This record gives sequence, C-alpha cells and structure tokens, in this order.
Amino acid sequence: KPEEDIFFKHWNERRAKKRVKLKMILDKETKGQFQASKRTNPFSELRWMPQNLPAPTPINIYKDRVILFLRDDNENPLLIVIWSKAVVDSFKLQFDLQWKLIEKD
Repeated sequence: KPEEDIFFKHWNERRAKKRVKLKMILDKETKGQFQASKRTNPFSELRWMPQNLPAPTPINIYKDRVILFLRDDNENPLLIVIWSKAVVDSFKLQFDLQWKLIEKD
C-alpha cells in the first residue's frame, strides 16, 4: 500500500541516519517490492524464504521487544508489541537459525 511505503521510507531514512543495521527474512513473493528492496533499506541484509515456505507475519526484534505486524480481516494493520527479554531471546534464536539455513541471494 502506498501509505505503508511512505511510512517505511521515512522509517528507513531515520534508521540509516543512525546507522542502525537491519536483517530481514522475507517472503519470496515480495522480492522487488518497495519494502523488500536493498535500495530502499540501507545498512541492511535481506534474505528470502524458499518459495514453499512463506513468512506470512513480519516480526521485528529490537532491544527488549518483539513487534508482530499482522493484518485483520479488512487488511488493516495490527501491531502486537511484547516487552520481554525471554520472548526476545526466543525469537532471536529462531531468527538466527532461519538466517543460517536460508541461502544468500
């Protein structure tokens, strides 16, 4: 959606100015889309799930929180934020395992 592209464009600009690195595992179908482009995600590493293994729910792991990006039945964005070191550690472990198993593009 164009409004989401605008949000992520500004978010990535602010992140890049602070030189915050980003690693993303994305759905293969998103390749080439605005939010899944190396050009629009400076200081980032992108990898894509194999075609038969979708990644339907974007997940952010940042400091002491995990943020799940979902959509309701009307395609409205819904964010769930979990502040928990134990949950962060668990999600990081899972992400790191997936990251190692997915081939670089």
